Amino acid sequence: MSLHQKIVVSLMLFALFIVFLWAGNDGESIKQKSPPNSENPPQTVLVELFTSQGCSSCPPADRVLQGLVADTQEGNLEVIALSYHVDYWNRLGWKDPYSQAVFSERQRQYAQVLPDQRVYTPQMIIQGQRAHVGSREKEVKASIASIQQQPAAIIITAALNAASTKQEITYEITGRMNGITLQMALVETYLANDVPRGENSGHHLAHTNVVRTLTSTLNPPRQGTVIVDTSALANTANGKVVLFVQDTEYMTVLGVTEIVL
Repeated sequence: MSLHQKIVVSLMLFALFIVFLWAGNDGESIKQKSPPNSENPPQTVLVELFTSQGCSSCPPADRVLQGLVADTQEGNLEVIALSYHVDYWNRLGWKDPYSQAVFSERQRQYAQVLPDQRVYTPQMIIQGQRAHVGSREKEVKASIASIQQQPAAIIITAALNAASTKQEITYEITGRMNGITLQMALVETYLANDVPRGENSGHHLAHTNVVRTLTSTLNPPRQGTVIVDTSALANTANGKVVLFVQDTEYMTVLGVTEIVL
């Protein structure tokens, strides 16, 4: 073998050694970079839909919300859904029987703190952080998936007091306590009716997790008890309460839980 051939063979062997060494080290680095299974499960995400029976674009968003609830029940998502019926469509031929001015005002408050700064239906707000057109299911689910990976700022737990003759719920907040608001939504899990007038005239509309009342408590105690007035429910068998904590200034949802009545 000539000197030139020996040099070529040596260089090839050295190159193979470098490739082998790099692959081994890279495998180790990949192993090191792969995070262990997290002890903290993905946080539950609050999805708030602003909708109206007077809006022809809203039924598809109502169905998206129903799908999110179904996915959660099947264990595919960690979502708590709320449906607020706004009242600013009521002047256009049909008064939504579930609408309230306070829900329209809540949506306007979100518009003051979110980058979108718009008030429209159907609008879905994810964890008080992002706004989407409620019928755009892929966008909504992508936003939910992204926010689920964020660590929860607050853990809120709650239980129905079975010993009480009233609908009494005890709660406990773990985590940040400054600058927060405790929200209590009384929810009806299913409502449906015919719409004889307006943009959805002739349709039978069904809704899930319709908010009937919303009560806010600024700077709540870490532990407390709330009494639930269920008189606003059409059917108490379909009632539940959603408790969630928001940043008072920016309205970011910090933690959420729900209780079936």
